Amino acid sequence: EEVQKQNLFLKDENEQQSIQDTFQLIQNLNSSKGVRLPRNPNNFVLLISKYQKLNLSCNKHSELISELKALGFMPSGRLYASVKIIQTAILDLVGIQSTSTSIDFKQIRELENVQNPIKILDRCKQNLLSLTYAESEDYVKGVDLYINACKEIARLELLLALKSYISGSLPKAGSQVRISTVFVGFDRVKHLFPGLSSWKRVKVEAGYSPNKNYSTIISDLWGDIFSVKIVEGQAWISKK
Repeated sequence: EEVQKQNLFLKDENEQQSIQDTFQLIQNLNSSKGVRLPRNPNNFVLLISKYQKLNLSCNKHSELISELKALGFMPSGRLYASVKIIQTAILDLVGIQSTSTSIDFKQIRELENVQNPIKILDRCKQNLLSLTYAESEDYVKGVDLYINACKEIARLELLLALKSYISGSLPKAGSQVRISTVFVGFDRVKHLFPGLSSWKRVKVEAGYSPNKNYSTIISDLWGDIFSVKIVEGQAWISKK
């Protein structure tokens, strides 16, 4: 199913920061008891992103936690609990049983492929629904609502990264290049899109069909920023 709420993806980084700032309190999920995820989904998505980056640069789990605490966007208690949820999900995705927080950290550092945030969130949801709190219908509905909000934000992050990449790949305003040259060779830019293996996967994770032309996606989302023209069957793009 393709993205329907396209206006969401036209928001800039500052507007994105305010998304879900007033998310509802869900007992035993983002409340002061139970799982204790961040109150707002945007902070959980931010934590996943920061975790993935710091996991590669920190040598010890305690160092990673210190770095995350220093960012100051989450109380320590919620931070510890949320990191455990994230680490367990990542290891589940590659078939490794979670043991302890420190051991999990070391195992994740050794993984060759970093999982993309959408898959991590899907696994987090599965794990959250396996807890005894899931006996409550309100909790189950809350998990669904919370994780869907996270995934929506993660897709926005992906599209912001895509927009930034496209903009950086183009010359000054008015100079045209073939769109096909912008999207040639994924390996050189895969660090910008964690856990994804191709330009088609970027489209899918963003909510589009893998067969959707990038020329159409760009025109739909950022027609006010980029100019896309079809000349003799070739798509050309330039900055406005």
